[in-house]
Amino acid sequence: MKMMKRRIAIFLCMLMAFTTVTAFAPLTQETVQAKTKWDYTFWGSYAFNEYTTKLSDANEYLVVSKDVKDLSLSNILHGYAYSENGESLSYNGNNLTGVKYESKNPDIVSIDAKTGKITAKKTGTALIKATWKGKKLYGAIKVVKASEMKKHQKENKKLISLCKKINKAYDGKVTAKNATKLIKLFKQAYDENYFEFVESVYNDESEGIYSIDYYVYSVDAYKTMKVQSEFYEYTDSVSPFSTTSSNCFKIASLSGKGKNITATLSKKVSQNQLTAAQFSSYWMDESVLGKSSYSFDIYVRNTKTDDVMHAKATIKKDSKDMKIVCDESLKKGTKYELIVLEWYDEWYESLNWIHTGTSTFTAK
Repeated sequence: MKMMKRRIAIFLCMLMAFTTVTAFAPLTQETVQAKTKWDYTFWGSYAFNEYTTKLSDANEYLVVSKDVKDLSLSNILHGYAYSENGESLSYNGNNLTGVKYESKNPDIVSIDAKTGKITAKKTGTALIKATWKGKKLYGAIKVVKASEMKKHQKENKKLISLCKKINKAYDGKVTAKNATKLIKLFKQAYDENYFEFVESVYNDESEGIYSIDYYVYSVDAYKTMKVQSEFYEYTDSVSPFSTTSSNCFKIASLSGKGKNITATLSKKVSQNQLTAAQFSSYWMDESVLGKSSYSFDIYVRNTKTDDVMHAKATIKKDSKDMKIVCDESLKKGTKYELIVLEWYDEWYESLNWIHTGTSTFTAK
């Protein structure tokens, strides 16, 4: 199996787990202390690393055609700022401000120092340097004849068309307005196995010496890498099902009787919360997206016996009431705790909180 397909398979599994991820694993990572007392990490993807300081060191190449247009290397550069208490802030693509680009071979590939946009002037290889907050990454670019890309483009017409739709819907930023449309488009891409933005080709490998070419056969598909990464970061950041999200539900009060529990939230359910919640199960049930309400599994624990029962919670946009219906009746006078489990069985228990504020109540 090709290296790219393995990366994509792992990546999609991570997405299904609904964690905060970036589109591709870093090839290098280094941390320095900044004046703001934040630690900064800077990395690139594919042909970018901190060791290829000259072309003779390169064994990975980003391959582009001579007629390439509107290709910016900012789409594959990422950064993180994180503090000792675990808070983090991701910088992605063009949002990674202050990067300086330089081509060591401008006669072959020139690059805009601020935007990272490249111009392929003639066939050959060029070394690109990217600098951010004192950290340096290097990438080797191989320029080939336009005819070498025609086969890739012809075989992936549907992918390129879909990527154009994704990029148009994205329009520079993921928002509550375009998130639903992007969800549907990425679901289509997932269903039709369209996540091959770059074709990776292994070259001669003998005695541990090898090289890899990453063919960028479509700038539109290449740009979608950035959209994909920002999209999943966005949905996770607004999700009420994330312990790191400021959008998790804050419960002001809880009451329960019989099989029914009412959780009164401190704020009305926002469109962002609703969309992100629906997205968490959209891959299995497309009918949930776009509705004004959403139901999900939740669990209630007897604080005395530790017995846990399953329940179904329902939220509605612009409502503070979260309605919960238990599988079994609550015992009058018994204290319960509202919890959420990623999974639950007799062998392994994993609590995943999705709310703050009040979590316990005594059944009436």
